[in-house]
Amino acid sequence: MVARNLIPPQMEMDPVKEEDVVLLSPTTALVTLESAARVEQLTKSLTLPAHLEEMGKSHIRYFKAKREIVFAGYDGPAGGQERKVKGERLIVDGDVPSKDFFVS
Repeated sequence: MVARNLIPPQMEMDPVKEEDVVLLSPTTALVTLESAARVEQLTKSLTLPAHLEEMGKSHIRYFKAKREIVFAGYDGPAGGQERKVKGERLIVDGDVPSKDFFVS
């Protein structure tokens, strides 16, 4: 995924292949390029540093949360009305991660 997003779309270059990128740490990567001309083009680019800085930012999204409502028995004079209370779990409205998110 890093290789696919490494080159900004404004540069109109062929994308870098996944096997050409080696991640040394979360903030450092080695990239193999096919020619010295392409290296020169990337190092002199004005859009690449801004693009890499934007890639490194994490975007935080907030979602509304509420306590779950659980059944707590019956109430009322004849015991005919359900009584519900707030449970221990939080229910969050929002996006659900893909199945691959939970696979490590």
